[in-house]
Amino acid sequence: MTSITIFSDSFHSLILELRIIWRQLFILLFHTKSMYTAICIRVKLKSQSIRSIKAFLSGTNLYLLILLLNINHLNAQNTQPKASKIIQAKIELSPEYVWHSNIGNEINTTSFNVFFMTHYLNNPQFEIYFGLTATRAKGKIQDWNTQNPSIIYHESSAEGFGPIVHFQQIIFEMNRVTLFAAPSVGIIFYNKNFPYGGDIYNFMWRMGILFEYRINKNYSINIGCKWMHVSNGQGSGANNPFYEGKGLSVALTKQLNFKR
Repeated sequence: MTSITIFSDSFHSLILELRIIWRQLFILLFHTKSMYTAICIRVKLKSQSIRSIKAFLSGTNLYLLILLLNINHLNAQNTQPKASKIIQAKIELSPEYVWHSNIGNEINTTSFNVFFMTHYLNNPQFEIYFGLTATRAKGKIQDWNTQNPSIIYHESSAEGFGPIVHFQQIIFEMNRVTLFAAPSVGIIFYNKNFPYGGDIYNFMWRMGILFEYRINKNYSINIGCKWMHVSNGQGSGANNPFYEGKGLSVALTKQLNFKR
């Protein structure tokens, strides 16, 4: 804000200086035109050159007058106080628990989300949140023993965090109750290769619905049901172990207002 204010003040000063310069030029050329007119009347010269000079000076005076009026109008616009704009935003804290849904990859996940939202699009029905997810996954994942053909299980646990983009689209709204469709996607960096046989990073996909209740104009709570998929996106097979789950989340949302 300081740099914007300094630039605005400098621009305002420049406009004032230009206005003074143009005013002086206007006065100078006006007197010059008057002097040439007086000479023409005294010596009764009507040559084409004199007429050309007079026409040039008259046109220049008119042009400078218009330009001077435009500068004054621009200066008046710049000096008018601008009304501050209220920006509405939200911050949301949301713990969640997801238990495994596929047989074999039995990994349960506890996560804590912090989201920040403002209306990036001119659509009040659609919201985009940016935030962070801290997560802890614990369980086991199945593998195939090629030497002694059989299914074996590996312990697979890790902690991680990463950026998340979360979307909310209003499906139904009545009084204080709102139903949202709420997909999200993010990349999580773990403290070890996870799941077993995977990599140090994974993409976390979540999709579900949220039931929100507005307590007052500043606070609301919501309960969510969601499905989750975690994998590193390296195709199918041994290089891309994955796990999926279904779970619940709760969230507390605070309304924020900023002036700009």
